[in-house]
Amino acid sequence: MKKRLIVLLILICIPCLVNAQKCIVTSGTGKEIGNEITCGTESFYVLKTENNTTRMLAKYNLLVGDKIDYFDLEKPKTYDASIKEEELNKECNTLAKEKGYNPYHV
Repeated sequence: MKKRLIVLLILICIPCLVNAQKCIVTSGTGKEIGNEITCGTESFYVLKTENNTTRMLAKYNLLVGDKIDYFDLEKPKTYDASIKEEELNKECNTLAKEKGYNPYHV
């Protein structure tokens, strides 16, 4: 009985933890092809609406704004085609760590 109560309390709290933003219709009715809907800071075009489902296409590229770190090498490096990609990635990550960068973003 205690386990069920704990699970119920967790399920009740989950909606409070979600940071959802309200979507608003920017143009048209929001139910026809080409209408524009804005959710938070992102804008979408309506492609299809049926029942309670709306298919949308992003108005702008959603992958812009990623932070990518670039750094210069003291001396140029040259590699021949026989070196495997994994070795190049490993060396690049090592150089990034030495310079204080997070290798995930390099």
